[in-house]
Amino acid sequence: MSLLRAGAGRPFDAAAAAPVAVDAVGSADVTNFPGGTSVNFNNLTVGAGANRALLAIFCFGNNASPPTSISVTWNGVGLTQIANTLVHDGTDIGIVMFGLANPASGNQTLAFSWTGTQAYSVDAISFTGVDQSTPFTNGVNASGVGTTQNPGTITSPVGDYAAAAFASTVTYSAVDPTQLFQDTGASFPVGAANYTAGTGTLALTTTAASSTRCAASGVNVKQG
Repeated sequence: MSLLRAGAGRPFDAAAAAPVAVDAVGSADVTNFPGGTSVNFNNLTVGAGANRALLAIFCFGNNASPPTSISVTWNGVGLTQIANTLVHDGTDIGIVMFGLANPASGNQTLAFSWTGTQAYSVDAISFTGVDQSTPFTNGVNASGVGTTQNPGTITSPVGDYAAAAFASTVTYSAVDPTQLFQDTGASFPVGAANYTAGTGTLALTTTAASSTRCAASGVNVKQG
C-alpha cells in the first residue's frame, strides 16, 4: 500500500516508515598537520540496525589545490563521493563528503587516501532508517569569509536527517545544533561538523572565534 508522508509528497510503505536515526558517531576526529596522503580512521563502531548508511567527512587544507584521486573505503568497500559536497575556498582549505549504504557493522577501518599532500581532519557518523538506493541527497556547499558559517539551505524533510561540515583557519566558539566534532587545537584546517533531524529546510551553522576564511558542505540523509 502506498501512502504519502505528510508535508513531503513522496510515497512510502507504512510498514517501513521508521525515520532516520543516528546510529553511531565517531568518538574523536583524526587530524594531521602539516599533512599526508592517507589516514586510517578507527573511531567508529557501526551498529546492526536496519537500513544503515555511513557518512564520512574529509576536511583538508595547507595546499593551494584540493586533493585529487580521493578514495575512501569502509572495511574494504568503497564509498561514493556525494554530489555537490566538494568545496575549496580558492586559497587552501576545503571539504568533501563520502557516503555508503549498508556499511558493515562493527569497529571497521575507514581508510582515506588521495593525491597531493594535505593537512586534514576526518570523522564519520552512521545512521539507520536510510533509503538504500539513494541514501544522501541535496548536497550544498559554500565558501567565503566570515564568523558565522553555513553551507547554504539543506532541503531535509521531516523523517530525514541533515549533516554539515566546516573548515576554517581558526577555532570555533559554537557548533550547533548537535556537534559531531570540533577541533580545539592549533591544527590547520580547523574542522567541525554537526547534524540534526530534518524539519523541511535547514541552515546548519558554526560560529568561528573570529572572522576567517571558511568552507562548508551539507547533505540530507534520506529516509528509507
